[in-house]
Amino acid sequence: MKRNHLSIILGMALIALLMGSCDAMFENQFGKAGLGKPSDADIAAQANDPDPAIAQPALALQVEAELDAGGGTALVENLVDVLLTQGASLNNLDGSASSMNDFIEALIPANLLDDPAAFAAAIDAIANTLPALTTLAGTVSGDSYAVEGLNTQNLAMTAALATVFDTLDPVGGYATTGEALAAFYTDSQSGSVNIASYIGASSADFDTLFASGSTVGILFGAAGVNFDELKG
Repeated sequence: MKRNHLSIILGMALIALLMGSCDAMFENQFGKAGLGKPSDADIAAQANDPDPAIAQPALALQVEAELDAGGGTALVENLVDVLLTQGASLNNLDGSASSMNDFIEALIPANLLDDPAAFAAAIDAIANTLPALTTLAGTVSGDSYAVEGLNTQNLAMTAALATVFDTLDPVGGYATTGEALAAFYTDSQSGSVNIASYIGASSADFDTLFASGSTVGILFGAAGVNFDELKG
Protein backbone atom coordinates (compact mmCIF):
# COMPACT_ATOMS: atom_id res chain seq x y z
CA MET A 1 0.00 0.00 0.00
CA LYS A 2 1.39 3.36 -0.97
CA ARG A 3 1.55 6.36 1.33
CA ASN A 4 -0.99 8.28 -0.71
CA HIS A 5 -3.43 5.42 -0.14
CA LEU A 6 -2.64 5.53 3.55
CA SER A 7 -3.29 9.26 3.72
CA ILE A 8 -6.79 8.68 2.32
CA ILE A 9 -7.52 6.05 4.96
CA LEU A 10 -6.15 8.22 7.74
CA GLY A 11 -8.22 11.13 6.46
CA MET A 12 -11.30 8.94 6.61
CA ALA A 13 -10.54 8.05 10.21
CA LEU A 14 -10.00 11.63 11.29
CA ILE A 15 -13.25 12.77 9.74
CA ALA A 16 -15.04 9.71 11.10
CA LEU A 17 -14.14 10.90 14.58
CA LEU A 18 -16.36 13.89 13.95
CA MET A 19 -19.34 11.88 12.75
CA GLY A 20 -22.29 11.93 15.07
CA SER A 21 -24.41 8.81 15.21
CA CYS A 22 -24.06 6.43 18.13
CA ASP A 23 -27.10 4.38 17.18
CA ALA A 24 -27.00 0.69 16.41
CA MET A 25 -26.37 -0.17 12.78
CA PHE A 26 -30.05 -0.94 12.62
CA GLU A 27 -32.24 0.99 15.01
CA ASN A 28 -35.24 -1.28 15.42
CA GLN A 29 -37.43 0.10 12.66
CA PHE A 30 -39.70 -2.91 13.06
CA GLY A 31 -40.18 -2.18 16.76
CA LYS A 32 -41.08 1.41 15.99
CA ALA A 33 -43.78 0.11 13.67
CA GLY A 34 -45.11 -2.21 16.35
CA LEU A 35 -43.74 -5.32 14.64
CA GLY A 36 -41.54 -8.09 15.99
CA LYS A 37 -38.07 -8.77 14.63
CA PRO A 38 -38.41 -10.54 11.26
CA SER A 39 -37.02 -13.99 10.63
CA ASP A 40 -33.72 -14.50 8.81
CA ALA A 41 -35.69 -15.51 5.73
CA ASP A 42 -37.75 -12.33 5.86
CA ILE A 43 -34.62 -10.22 6.34
CA ALA A 44 -32.99 -11.90 3.32
CA ALA A 45 -36.08 -11.19 1.23
CA GLN A 46 -36.22 -7.58 2.39
CA ALA A 47 -32.52 -7.13 1.62
CA ASN A 48 -33.35 -7.82 -2.02
CA ASP A 49 -36.40 -5.57 -2.11
CA PRO A 50 -36.22 -2.90 -4.85
CA ASP A 51 -37.43 -0.28 -2.37
CA PRO A 52 -34.34 1.15 -0.60
CA ALA A 53 -36.42 2.03 2.46
CA ILE A 54 -37.06 -1.70 2.92
CA ALA A 55 -33.71 -3.06 1.72
CA GLN A 56 -31.38 -0.75 3.67
CA PRO A 57 -32.48 -1.70 7.23
CA ALA A 58 -32.40 -5.38 6.28
CA LEU A 59 -28.91 -5.11 4.78
CA ALA A 60 -27.67 -3.24 7.85
CA LEU A 61 -29.16 -6.00 10.02
CA GLN A 62 -27.30 -8.62 7.98
CA VAL A 63 -24.03 -6.75 8.46
CA GLU A 64 -24.61 -6.37 12.19
CA ALA A 65 -25.60 -10.03 12.57
CA GLU A 66 -22.47 -11.18 10.72
CA LEU A 67 -20.24 -9.02 12.90
CA ASP A 68 -21.93 -10.08 16.13
CA ALA A 69 -21.88 -13.79 15.28
CA GLY A 70 -18.18 -13.74 14.39
CA GLY A 71 -16.99 -11.32 17.06
CA GLY A 72 -16.03 -8.63 14.56
CA THR A 73 -17.87 -5.70 16.13
CA ALA A 74 -15.04 -4.82 18.52
CA LEU A 75 -12.58 -4.63 15.63
CA VAL A 76 -14.71 -2.06 13.84
CA GLU A 77 -14.99 -0.08 17.05
CA ASN A 78 -11.18 -0.16 17.38
CA LEU A 79 -10.50 0.91 13.80
CA VAL A 80 -10.34 4.68 14.19
CA ASP A 81 -7.88 4.45 17.06
CA VAL A 82 -5.85 1.88 15.13
CA LEU A 83 -5.56 4.11 12.08
CA LEU A 84 -4.48 7.05 14.19
CA THR A 85 -1.88 5.09 16.18
CA GLN A 86 -0.77 2.37 13.74
CA GLY A 87 -1.59 3.88 10.35
CA ALA A 88 1.94 3.56 9.02
CA SER A 89 1.70 -0.21 9.46
CA LEU A 90 -0.87 -0.27 6.65
CA ASN A 91 1.92 0.48 4.18
CA ASN A 92 3.38 -3.00 4.67
CA LEU A 93 0.55 -5.32 5.63
CA ASP A 94 1.65 -7.82 2.99
CA GLY A 95 5.40 -7.32 3.37
CA SER A 96 6.53 -6.57 6.92
CA ALA A 97 6.00 -8.99 9.79
CA SER A 98 6.56 -6.29 12.41
CA SER A 99 4.08 -3.92 10.75
CA MET A 100 1.47 -6.64 10.56
CA ASN A 101 2.01 -7.53 14.21
CA ASP A 102 1.65 -3.89 15.25
CA PHE A 103 -1.57 -3.62 13.28
CA ILE A 104 -2.96 -6.88 14.66
CA GLU A 105 -2.18 -6.09 18.28
CA ALA A 106 -3.82 -2.68 17.98
CA LEU A 107 -6.90 -3.96 16.14
CA ILE A 108 -7.64 -7.32 17.77
CA PRO A 109 -8.99 -7.33 21.34
CA ALA A 110 -6.56 -8.94 23.79
CA ASN A 111 -8.95 -11.77 24.61
CA LEU A 112 -8.88 -12.92 20.98
CA LEU A 113 -5.12 -12.81 20.46
CA ASP A 114 -4.65 -16.04 22.38
CA ASP A 115 -7.58 -17.77 20.71
CA PRO A 116 -6.69 -18.44 17.04
CA ALA A 117 -10.15 -19.76 16.15
CA ALA A 118 -11.94 -16.71 17.58
CA PHE A 119 -9.29 -14.41 16.09
CA ALA A 120 -9.86 -15.91 12.62
CA ALA A 121 -13.65 -15.80 13.00
CA ALA A 122 -13.59 -12.07 13.81
CA ILE A 123 -11.45 -11.21 10.78
CA ASP A 124 -13.54 -13.37 8.47
CA ALA A 125 -16.80 -11.97 9.85
CA ILE A 126 -15.72 -8.51 8.76
CA ALA A 127 -14.58 -9.73 5.33
CA ASN A 128 -17.89 -11.55 4.92
CA THR A 129 -19.87 -8.34 5.30
CA LEU A 130 -18.54 -6.95 2.02
CA PRO A 131 -21.25 -8.43 -0.27
CA ALA A 132 -24.06 -6.96 1.87
CA LEU A 133 -22.24 -3.63 2.11
CA THR A 134 -21.72 -3.57 -1.65
CA THR A 135 -25.43 -4.20 -2.15
CA LEU A 136 -26.20 -1.51 0.43
CA ALA A 137 -24.02 0.99 -1.42
CA GLY A 138 -26.02 0.25 -4.56
CA THR A 139 -29.20 1.39 -2.81
CA VAL A 140 -27.80 4.78 -1.76
CA SER A 141 -28.96 7.72 -3.84
CA GLY A 142 -27.57 11.23 -3.66
CA ASP A 143 -25.24 10.51 -0.74
CA SER A 144 -28.10 9.70 1.59
CA TYR A 145 -29.97 6.71 2.95
CA ALA A 146 -33.69 6.27 2.43
CA VAL A 147 -34.23 5.60 6.15
CA GLU A 148 -33.04 7.04 9.45
CA GLY A 149 -31.56 5.16 12.38
CA LEU A 150 -28.62 3.48 10.64
CA ASN A 151 -25.17 3.98 12.13
CA THR A 152 -23.62 5.42 8.99
CA GLN A 153 -20.20 5.71 10.63
CA ASN A 154 -19.95 2.04 11.56
CA LEU A 155 -21.27 0.88 8.21
CA ALA A 156 -18.66 2.98 6.40
CA MET A 157 -15.80 1.91 8.66
CA THR A 158 -16.84 -1.73 8.35
CA ALA A 159 -16.74 -1.36 4.57
CA ALA A 160 -13.24 0.13 4.74
CA LEU A 161 -11.93 -2.68 6.94
CA ALA A 162 -13.70 -5.39 4.94
CA THR A 163 -12.18 -3.98 1.75
CA VAL A 164 -8.68 -4.04 3.25
CA PHE A 165 -9.11 -7.66 4.40
CA ASP A 166 -10.53 -8.60 1.02
CA THR A 167 -7.27 -7.52 -0.64
CA LEU A 168 -5.18 -9.89 1.50
CA ASP A 169 -4.77 -13.27 -0.18
CA PRO A 170 -4.16 -16.25 2.13
CA VAL A 171 -1.45 -18.66 0.96
CA GLY A 172 0.25 -21.70 2.44
CA GLY A 173 -2.92 -23.77 2.58
CA TYR A 174 -4.95 -21.37 4.70
CA ALA A 175 -8.57 -21.20 3.58
CA THR A 176 -9.35 -17.67 4.71
CA THR A 177 -7.63 -14.38 5.50
CA GLY A 178 -8.65 -14.79 9.13
CA GLU A 179 -7.03 -18.23 9.38
CA ALA A 180 -3.85 -16.96 7.75
CA LEU A 181 -3.55 -13.90 10.00
CA ALA A 182 -4.31 -15.91 13.14
CA ALA A 183 -1.68 -18.51 12.24
CA PHE A 184 0.85 -15.80 11.38
CA TYR A 185 0.34 -14.02 14.68
CA THR A 186 0.46 -17.23 16.74
CA ASP A 187 3.62 -18.45 15.01
CA SER A 188 5.28 -15.04 15.29
CA GLN A 189 5.08 -15.20 19.08
CA SER A 190 7.53 -18.11 19.18
CA GLY A 191 10.03 -16.99 16.56
CA SER A 192 10.76 -15.11 13.37
CA VAL A 193 8.27 -15.76 10.57
CA ASN A 194 7.93 -14.67 6.96
CA ILE A 195 4.57 -13.06 6.32
CA ALA A 196 4.77 -14.20 2.68
CA SER A 197 4.17 -17.73 3.96
CA TYR A 198 0.73 -16.64 5.14
CA ILE A 199 -0.38 -13.67 3.02
CA GLY A 200 0.49 -13.21 -0.65
CA ALA A 201 1.69 -9.94 -2.12
CA SER A 202 -1.21 -7.58 -2.77
CA SER A 203 -1.71 -5.84 -6.08
CA ALA A 204 -4.80 -4.01 -4.89
CA ASP A 205 -5.46 -0.62 -6.44
CA PHE A 206 -6.66 1.44 -3.51
CA ASP A 207 -7.22 4.45 -5.75
CA THR A 208 -10.03 2.40 -7.27
CA LEU A 209 -11.19 0.58 -4.14
CA PHE A 210 -11.47 3.83 -2.20
CA ALA A 211 -12.68 6.01 -5.07
CA SER A 212 -15.73 8.19 -4.56
CA GLY A 213 -17.92 5.80 -6.57
CA SER A 214 -16.74 2.61 -4.85
CA THR A 215 -18.57 0.74 -2.10
CA VAL A 216 -16.37 2.43 0.52
CA GLY A 217 -16.65 5.82 -1.16
CA ILE A 218 -20.43 5.66 -1.43
CA LEU A 219 -20.92 4.60 2.19
CA PHE A 220 -18.56 7.27 3.46
CA GLY A 221 -20.38 9.77 1.27
CA ALA A 222 -23.64 8.74 2.90
CA ALA A 223 -21.93 9.33 6.25
CA GLY A 224 -20.96 12.85 5.22
CA VAL A 225 -17.39 12.25 4.06
CA ASN A 226 -16.40 13.47 0.60
CA PHE A 227 -13.65 11.29 -0.84
CA ASP A 228 -12.72 13.79 -3.51
CA GLU A 229 -11.98 16.32 -0.78
CA LEU A 230 -9.89 13.77 1.10
CA LYS A 231 -7.84 13.06 -1.98
CA GLY A 232 -7.38 16.75 -2.65
